[in-house]
Amino acid sequence: MTASLAHSVGDVRRVAFVGLAKNTGKTVAVGALIEELTALRRPLAITSIGRDGEEFDVLHPRMRKPPVRCPAGTLVATTASMLKRSGAAHRVLVDTGVQTPLGRVVVGRLLEPAQIEVAGPSSASQIAAVVEEMLELGADHAIVDGSIDRRAAAAPDVADAVVISTGAVLGADESEVATVTDRALGVAHLPRLRDQRLRRLAAEAGGRDLLVAGEATTPLPPGFALTVEPGTLPPALRPGATGSPVLLLGGVLPERLLEVLLRHRRRTGVTLVAKDPTKVFVSNRSVDWYREQGLRIEVLRRAWLRAITVNPTAPPSSRLDSRRLRASIAGLVRARVPVLDVRASA
Repeated sequence: MTASLAHSVGDVRRVAFVGLAKNTGKTVAVGALIEELTALRRPLAITSIGRDGEEFDVLHPRMRKPPVRCPAGTLVATTASMLKRSGAAHRVLVDTGVQTPLGRVVVGRLLEPAQIEVAGPSSASQIAAVVEEMLELGADHAIVDGSIDRRAAAAPDVADAVVISTGAVLGADESEVATVTDRALGVAHLPRLRDQRLRRLAAEAGGRDLLVAGEATTPLPPGFALTVEPGTLPPALRPGATGSPVLLLGGVLPERLLEVLLRHRRRTGVTLVAKDPTKVFVSNRSVDWYREQGLRIEVLRRAWLRAITVNPTAPPSSRLDSRRLRASIAGLVRARVPVLDVRASA
């Protein structure tokens, strides 16, 4: 069977699309999945983290963005004004009460095929609630449109599966794009914490940062991960301490925390546990590099990567070979998932 997005997604009900950069073909990939699921007669819903589906690209104003076209019957969570502006016949089913800079978010059902501009809630909790609402209204699949700077779309509370879009805009050749993609996907493949005692302690911490050293547990000051300084490190994290401590982080894991720990290197490693990959912010180094230095990062939950899509074209006119690009990515990244060009015939 030829790989397709619909086949890759399978029966997963909540699917998030995340682009690693602008112009990686995420919107095209979303449209491809909509077409495939429509052909299978599966009721659909779509929303986004913030605004998407706009007519022109933000970075290249002359470049017309591919539209998000939805069939009749699609449930759409967007602002009331944008739903009206589409000109499509529709019925508003739910006023979510979520207010955004672009207006109030409603859930509407399209009564005819239409091109839609989607502007959904901006927080993970709000988007999760809206997605559940649409599933309860009869959608088989809910699609959440996100991006690398709107990573809440890929949170496990929001999506069960993630499709990542990458492309020629990220490198000068196929090998460079594959390398950049592999580094970006390092966060998506962070291992899940298996120690049941630590998982229980994380649940009981109620969102606070907690240091576990052997049998001892120490609640850390509010905002510890964001404000830590070398002089404020607990004794168990300072040079000379023994054991292999674990930091259970209730909020984000900023790269600065990793850098502080590295500057005050220990003989033994430190494990840092975040809620999910969307809470891990690293850009200067890869998570593999930090692990090699003795800083292991794990997560409590993660959404499963189901496919990688590629856009071999970079604006305004650069183009890579699609087959070589897909082969380079498939050969390098650790994810054993389909690597697809939804516009290629083979």
